[in-house]
Amino acid sequence: MATHRPEATSFYNVNANGQTTLASGVTFNGTTVTVDISGLIAGSLATLIFDLIGNPPGTSSTVVLDNVVITPERMTDDTFTVVTLPGTFRHAMGVDSGDINGDGLRDVLITDRAAHTLLVCTATTAGGFTRTDVSLAAFGTQPVSVIATALLRSGEDDIAVGLYGSDVVVSPLTVDHTSPQASLISPVANAVNTGVGNTIVVEFSESMRASSVATLAPWRLTEDGPDGAPGTSDDIQIPVQSASYDAATRRATLTMPQSFIADGIYRLTAQGADPVTAIVDLNGNRLNNGVNQIFGFTVDSNGPEISSANSLSGSEGQSMTLVVAISDPGSSGPHAATVNWGDGTTSTTAVNLTGGTGTISLPHAWKQDGLYSVTITVTDTLSRVATAVVSATILNVNPTLNPLTALTGSEGQAVTLAAATSWVLQSHLNSCRRSCQTCHMRCFLTFPLSGAIAAY
Repeated sequence: MATHRPEATSFYNVNANGQTTLASGVTFNGTTVTVDISGLIAGSLATLIFDLIGNPPGTSSTVVLDNVVITPERMTDDTFTVVTLPGTFRHAMGVDSGDINGDGLRDVLITDRAAHTLLVCTATTAGGFTRTDVSLAAFGTQPVSVIATALLRSGEDDIAVGLYGSDVVVSPLTVDHTSPQASLISPVANAVNTGVGNTIVVEFSESMRASSVATLAPWRLTEDGPDGAPGTSDDIQIPVQSASYDAATRRATLTMPQSFIADGIYRLTAQGADPVTAIVDLNGNRLNNGVNQIFGFTVDSNGPEISSANSLSGSEGQSMTLVVAISDPGSSGPHAATVNWGDGTTSTTAVNLTGGTGTISLPHAWKQDGLYSVTITVTDTLSRVATAVVSATILNVNPTLNPLTALTGSEGQAVTLAAATSWVLQSHLNSCRRSCQTCHMRCFLTFPLSGAIAAY
């Protein structure tokens, strides 16, 4: 900054006659020289040089400098640095910083007037921030100013918020770190449900951020596959058409594309683990402490069905097997099955289902030929019944008598048949339904000794 000539380097010059010369931006009040250095770049090194022109000490003129003070010794430059905070603001009003959790880091506090919310951005050791939204809607007016200072607790700053159009200051505020929980309202969890429509209702323990609930990203509905085991590779994913949230009831409603949820065993997963798609409360706390919540429920509106049953045919006395296939997609059983064989006898067994299906196999033998109606009845745990009727065609078999030991004796002598002899004919006669006088069959009992001794 030249004083009186372009080549001059001084900003302040004193001549021998006491006349002073000042460069542009320099002032002198008789004792203090002030230099405007606002044009220098912040961080530049500035050196002050005193160029003393005169004779050495002891001669006719001497220049002496003392009490030289430069104020301030360091000039600061006010600039703005962009600090990226999580989330967005609708109408940011007040801002302050402080250590609200006592970890030695500066946290940032912002009041969002439009959202009725205090935004608490907690500093992390990695240099970032995590955001927690504290709703102030319950106080009935909008937050505007905020300050972080030590009010009650030692070691950490408290928060005070001024409310618009009121004489109220809310302080101190306790930041909510409680994780929300969800409950399955409809269908009922861990129960058999009948008459279920096409909606699923979930209720939360506190008010939730609607944008995290009313979206398809955090919801997943699956049906157990054919192996009947949950969480395996054959599970079937069921599409969810829409998701909505009612702030008044704190309930989410999921709607299926079909008019009803079909019979089956289901698992509904609510996302809490994924930091991007997790369901969160108004303060940003993730569902279930950051762990997915899974709800199991069963839909069984129709009850059991008899898918198939085989008709039987054979001969009297022959053992035959009845095989019945049972279907009930909404149940794992056990069901009770009863078979009326049509000959006055019944059989009962339990039916266990895997993946909603099961079978029973029961043997039976008819003593007498004929056409029989076999009635199958299956009853589930809700006393719902499925019935089917099949036929059994049983053919007649001529009676047989095992060969007997030959008998010997004299004329007129009584002979006795051994009691251990197999008397198949007598069994036939006991169960025969025909009249011997009109029957077209002849049942003979023969002995080697005397030929035909009895005819019926």
